[in-house]
Order: sequence, then structure tokens, then C-alpha cells
Amino acid sequence: MRDAEIDVDPGTAKSEVVEFLYMNLELGYEPAEIAAELDMSQETATALLKELYRVDYAGRTENGYYHGLWSQAPLRRYTSSVKQVKRMFDQPDDVQNPPDYDPESIDEAALEAELAELEEELR
Repeated sequence: MRDAEIDVDPGTAKSEVVEFLYMNLELGYEPAEIAAELDMSQETATALLKELYRVDYAGRTENGYYHGLWSQAPLRRYTSSVKQVKRMFDQPDDVQNPPDYDPESIDEAALEAELAELEEELR
């Protein structure tokens, strides 16, 4: 569920910049650094950072470094949620089953019987 307090859509360039800034709250970055890290043009990074600064989603130092804001709890939660979802779905696709595993050999009747037995124990 998306936090109603923030206007960031997952999967967008804006979201990538927010995620980057809020996963590295202790550091500040120049637009060129963010562009290089996120593989986007410097113009895109600069425009997004200016917009994030304008809406108080990012801070900016006097020497032009942008950073996440500790005071923005909704954005910290958003970043944490996105990170969890990515971790969940970024599992390797090449997980190996044991060599003797045959999905066709599963005895559905035995599983149903075991499930019924476990449910009876819970009652």
C-alpha cells in the first residue's frame, strides 16, 4: 500500500532517485554522481533532484550536494518497502531442486490426508 503522504510511483526515475538518496541518508551527491550511479542522463538527474528539493523530499547543501532528509519518515518507509519488494522478487531463478525431485510424483491424496490431520489437531 502506498503512503498517501508521498507522490512517488515505484519503477519511475523519480522513485530510483528517492530510493538512492534514502538508502544513503548519511551522504550527499552531486547530480552527475546520481546520474552515473543510476544510469540516467545528468539532465534527468538534475531535473529530478531540483523537483525533489522543491517539494521537500530532498535537501541540498550550499555546495550543490543533494541528500535524503531524516525528517521524511514516509520516504524512509517507502524506500524500505521498495527494498523489501526488490529483495523478495530478485531471488535467483536458477534455484536447483534435488536431483531426485519429480513434481509428478507428489501424492496429492497423502498431502490432503496430512493436511486434514493437522487441521484436526488444531481444533
